[in-house]
Amino acid sequence: MKRVVIVEDMEILRKGLKALLASSEEYKVAGEAGDGEEGVKVIKRLRPDVVLMDLSMPVLDGPSAIGIVKKEDPEIKILALTQHTEDELVHK
Repeated sequence: MKRVVIVEDMEILRKGLKALLASSEEYKVAGEAGDGEEGVKVIKRLRPDVVLMDLSMPVLDGPSAIGIVKKEDPEIKILALTQHTEDELVHK
């Protein structure tokens, strides 16, 4: 079973993703965070297989948090979540 950390500032979306993954036999939510800074701490502590990361969050945005995480663990799998379609943010 793959362990997942959800990093998303919108609590309702975070809870929805957690509920969706709860029905999966392949994935288990190991932790969650409401902003990028907290997310980096949770990811470092839990070392999940997969991270679902929002791109626009308070305190530390997704691209910055992803950069920190990937620097320490280049093999970690991160799926970026966003409602934005601006090329600059998505490519970051």
